[in-house]
Amino acid sequence: MKPLAIVGIDPGTTAAYAIVDFEGRVLSYYSSKELGLQGVLAGVIERCLPMVVATDKAKVPGFVAEFARKVGARVVHPEEDLKREDKRVVVKEYSERNGGVIDGDAHECDSIAAALIAFNKYKEWILKARAFIEVNGLKDREGEFLGLAFKSELRFSLVKDLMTKPSVERKMMAQVISENKITQREFTRLYERMLSITEDKERVERVLKVTRQELGRVSTENLFLARKPLKFQEKLDQLLEFKEQRLRVQQREIEKL
Repeated sequence: MKPLAIVGIDPGTTAAYAIVDFEGRVLSYYSSKELGLQGVLAGVIERCLPMVVATDKAKVPGFVAEFARKVGARVVHPEEDLKREDKRVVVKEYSERNGGVIDGDAHECDSIAAALIAFNKYKEWILKARAFIEVNGLKDREGEFLGLAFKSELRFSLVKDLMTKPSVERKMMAQVISENKITQREFTRLYERMLSITEDKERVERVLKVTRQELGRVSTENLFLARKPLKFQEKLDQLLEFKEQRLRVQQREIEKL
């Protein structure tokens, strides 16, 4: 499976892109004059599964928005255009932490800075997700879990259900997330609604089960109580019949006398 990644893009006559994985590592970067959308798409998709597209501009460039739409990724942008010095510091600090030097040109460094800043935004979420993965024994499916959780924005427990509970509906929903057939908000609303209905159904079934058991017990008791008077009546009838027979015998003996 290709690594999940954050892609920084710096569009323009000389366009550039950089790929940062969910570990915060710069995997690659590239720039070229007249690098079109198709070229960026081909270069990125060959190396990773883009989850986020980052830009250093407050107003998202059309090039970046279109790229994000085509790959089904989330767009991250600053409230104000990033200053060149701030971007330089971000790249420099990354280089020092990793014991290497980023030797990219200005456009490549801009895209790297945008991707690293976006990674810092989601770093805490990624750590929480990995902690959940570890606790729930999903380490061998980490990439799948992170991708579903990130795209759908569902609670981790619901994502786990999607992955581990066999259900046609859950399989369909996982496919919907992966293929971006509907918006995240629509999917979240649909899935949480379905989950609520499923939970209500299970709750009603539990109540019905208990009710049936109670009904069975009451029915048995009623049957026993219904039979009890019948047996008493039968005994009483037998005694009365015996008494009548004795009276008839005594009457005949009296008549003989």
